[in-house]
Amino acid sequence: MADFASYHVLGNDYLVVDRADFPHTAEAARLVCDRHRGVGSDGVLLPFWTDGVPAVRIFNADGSECGRSGNGLIILARHLRDTGAVKTDRFTVRTPAGPTDVSIRAGGSVQVSLGRYLAGDPEQLEVDETVLDATRVDIGTPHCVVLTSPSSARRLGPLLVGHSAFDQRYNIECVAVPDRSTLDVEIWERGAGYTLASGAGGSAAAVAAHARGLTEPVVRVRMPGGTVQVEITDEVLLTSRASAIAGGFFASDLLADLGGE
Repeated sequence: MADFASYHVLGNDYLVVDRADFPHTAEAARLVCDRHRGVGSDGVLLPFWTDGVPAVRIFNADGSECGRSGNGLIILARHLRDTGAVKTDRFTVRTPAGPTDVSIRAGGSVQVSLGRYLAGDPEQLEVDETVLDATRVDIGTPHCVVLTSPSSARRLGPLLVGHSAFDQRYNIECVAVPDRSTLDVEIWERGAGYTLASGAGGSAAAVAAHARGLTEPVVRVRMPGGTVQVEITDEVLLTSRASAIAGGFFASDLLADLGGE
């Protein structure tokens, strides 16, 4: 088996590392995700098994750890089936944020249950002398959804991610609602910066819009990288598709930098 495989969901790319001695550290994640000195990606997935059940640790490109990633789990589900590590189309993956049910659909799309969610009350946040209409959402990771022009994500994201009103760094979604079945979203991830698409970010946007009565329970979430479907029940269901990019082996120089053999 190769040391790693690279996949993306709508341009949001992750490395899945199967090499058993790969360090589960922030430093290793930063290096392997570095697009100049490593392989390059928005994050790294480190799968392992516990009591016969697949589990995963998820690191962002900056070395911070993520409790649950929608796109990351879609990629992991595709990888586990591609490699034959799992034999069924329905299974559960253990994540730091809790167990996650995944279902591989006909045609290769994957539905991921992101579990129960918590949407806060609408609030106003002031940034750069501008008052923003925001909703905080927790779906295993913290998100702040702002009703504003999606194209402002690159400007507002860095200002909002560590806002003084927050008790931790938040992922930021800038959202417009063109109709009750569609959202337009651009995202600034706390661990990766501006990203073309995020499953969890798109899902958080859908949760916030539905909680405010702006949308139906099932919506298309359009992001620069493409469109996903999100369904809101008593939990969040995300459906999208992972595409394989490449697979390979780490060179000896990189392994030495990682502290491997």
